[in-house]
Amino acid sequence: MERDQAIIEAVYTYRALTAAQIEALFFGSDEQPTAERGRVNSRCLYRLQLLYQHGYLFRDEQAQKLSEGRKPLVYFLDTKGAELLAQAQSIPVRDLDWRPSHNDVKQPFLEHLLASNDVRVAFTTTAASHDYHIVEWRDELALRRPQMKDQVTIKGPGGAQARVAVVPDGYCRLDAGSDIFNFFFEIDMRTVTGEASKWGKRDWARKVKVFLEYYRSGLYQKRYHTADMRVLTITTGETRLANLKRITEAAGGKARFWFTTFERMRAADVFHSPIWSISKREDLHAIIGPAEETADEPPR
Repeated sequence: MERDQAIIEAVYTYRALTAAQIEALFFGSDEQPTAERGRVNSRCLYRLQLLYQHGYLFRDEQAQKLSEGRKPLVYFLDTKGAELLAQAQSIPVRDLDWRPSHNDVKQPFLEHLLASNDVRVAFTTTAASHDYHIVEWRDELALRRPQMKDQVTIKGPGGAQARVAVVPDGYCRLDAGSDIFNFFFEIDMRTVTGEASKWGKRDWARKVKVFLEYYRSGLYQKRYHTADMRVLTITTGETRLANLKRITEAAGGKARFWFTTFERMRAADVFHSPIWSISKREDLHAIIGPAEETADEPPR
């Protein structure tokens, strides 16, 4: 089926997807939303079962604690799926950005990847519902490649300097019809220290300074051919969000830095609902709405 081929291609593109994420991408109009049913619809599960049984997709369990309950299975591209994609592109399988070893993603990298894909799925499906177009999406793997990796020099106390690579968790260019938006993503799973006691450590404050210097240096504009830049951070809860926002403000980050939680994101329209907290501002804002008029002031 055409939809089966689209599922295989999506699993390849995203690198790993759960059944719920696949449902949101390809079965959203079949039944009422997953959140209202509390389960993935049976037709989606049936197609995934067939794709797994016939060797197009591989599936595996996530590492979990007994207290966490059973986590959903994760689907990866398998050999026959790779052969199908290679045939469609008229290339050998070895030229795909895939190897069987890609199916062995370890924690916490898998947890971070799936969280990143939650964000990507939300942006993709919401864009489609508004007839918006995601012109480009680059995931962390693409942004880590040497040809994409820019470096900036940040300064610390006493004249200290550090040369740091700019590697966000994702990048999106969105065509919303009347405007074009450019977003960097940071997926925060509370694994990064907020403020380290010693300057130069890989803490959140350093991330903010790297983004600010990336913009000031002109390297961002040269790479992405735009002066529009927002850094969207999606994190695990309200307390963590408030802490990251405070640290961002103290580090000099202003209205380019936006924050929300996974819970807020899953319950609303990521573009038009006021679910975003903005550095140096109070209240909640929508990406596309009144806040957008002043959101891109140059950081100082």
